[in-house]
Amino acid sequence: MLWQICIAAAGILVLFFVTNALYKRTNHYKNQTWQAERFQRIPDEIEIAAIGSGPGLYDVDLKNGVEHGFNFCQSPQSWMYGYRVLKAYKKKLKPDCIVMMVITCPLNFAEKKSAASAAYHVQYYGSLPPEDIDMYSRWRNFLRKFPLLWHPKWAFRIIRDVLPTDLEHNIKRLNQREATVSAYQLLKGWLEQSGLHDLRDPSQSEYQKEAMDKRKRWLRQTIELCEENKWRPVFVIPPMCGEVCDMVSSEFKEEFVLRPIKEVSGGKYPILDYFNENEFLSNDLYFSAPFMNRYGREKFTKKLLVDVRRIYENNF
Repeated sequence: MLWQICIAAAGILVLFFVTNALYKRTNHYKNQTWQAERFQRIPDEIEIAAIGSGPGLYDVDLKNGVEHGFNFCQSPQSWMYGYRVLKAYKKKLKPDCIVMMVITCPLNFAEKKSAASAAYHVQYYGSLPPEDIDMYSRWRNFLRKFPLLWHPKWAFRIIRDVLPTDLEHNIKRLNQREATVSAYQLLKGWLEQSGLHDLRDPSQSEYQKEAMDKRKRWLRQTIELCEENKWRPVFVIPPMCGEVCDMVSSEFKEEFVLRPIKEVSGGKYPILDYFNENEFLSNDLYFSAPFMNRYGREKFTKKLLVDVRRIYENNF
């Protein structure tokens, strides 16, 4: 009787491992892990790098047009984690590497309430060592390797998979209605997350001072890290579709984005601002209100690299 129980248990265990392995080949699984997977393929002697959150990840393509480049952006990525990522992989960067700090307009320096949850930090399990991840959990890391333990119903995706959603496949173009809906949802999320009431009133920075000072400190440490390693920083404010730009006043942008950058850098490093640039307002360049599709990313990166090369023309 005992040996029959052991054989049955062993069979169930083998079936689980096989099913788990098959599930990890699905698009459903890869859609959740592709960001971390990129960090397993970081080149040496990086000449140009980028850090920042979602817009930096989706808008900047350093695989084309740069022989030795890497995009360290993640969605999400706070300035604290941007600093830790650069520090963790600093041996991969050349001494004269250009570091593009992608600043998301308009709320990169405002309060982000979601950052307090343990789930937020799971994003970095595949890209940083445990000691650099707040609220790190060995159990959560274990579940990353065996996702069906936590979500056994996902095994259904082995039979009925979903479409891939990584950078190479986001070719969707927004129509006018989709852009309006996406921008409204984005605005609603931004306001809920930051505690602001609108993106046109710059006086709200008075209530965001503590959060802004905290984020400026992390960005200042990043600049100091660049200076210690003789890297060359440049601030990049990426574009967004016209519906998003219409929600943000120039005064709000000055108070919540440009002024903090200038305070941190002391005006020593260039700022490339594309937020309201007519060339990138078209909905055809985006698959959601804040994120560019493949066509937009190719167009923007080409422009960005030309401008960066103009600033640091002898660097690469």
